[in-house]
Amino acid sequence: MRTTVARLVSSAIAGLLLAPMPSLALPGESVEEVANWIYTNPLLPDGRRGSLRVSRSDIPGQRLTFVASKTLPTERGLGVGETRIRSEWIEILDYRNGVTSDRLVEALRGIYGLDLYQDYRNAELVHDYTVPVSEEGTTVRRGQLWRGDRFGYWLEITEQDGEDPVLGQLSLMLVEDIATVQADL
Repeated sequence: MRTTVARLVSSAIAGLLLAPMPSLALPGESVEEVANWIYTNPLLPDGRRGSLRVSRSDIPGQRLTFVASKTLPTERGLGVGETRIRSEWIEILDYRNGVTSDRLVEALRGIYGLDLYQDYRNAELVHDYTVPVSEEGTTVRRGQLWRGDRFGYWLEITEQDGEDPVLGQLSLMLVEDIATVQADL
């Protein structure tokens, strides 16, 4: 009897530990909640308490940056007076291994968990674009805007001279902000 109870308790604990945990800091949450989540999230680079931006560059030519913002991802302003986070983004720079959309999506999965990963995977593509950045057309930005049930997702990769992309970002935003971001693109 005691062994059976112990097994049941162990199974219940294992089930809880292996179950996908809901993300605790997302667009729409308060600035304080998100800043605390960033500070305590073991998958994000260490930062100072209260910071909405953390970045790590342990190896030359490689950097991971995570930013939570009180503005839309296309605005990149300060959002003075705002008390809620409107967007968050993951940016990866990697001259050694390059950056792919799959790598950005895996970063999303690692940081936010399986529930958001599934929301992204089930999202509907609403905008797909390629924009030349340089006059010669040797540098281009390729991007996609997706509408999920919970959030909007903007994925953008910068390619230079036809080489493997080395810079990419994946942003989360409130669903009601997707039309504005699409107009900004």
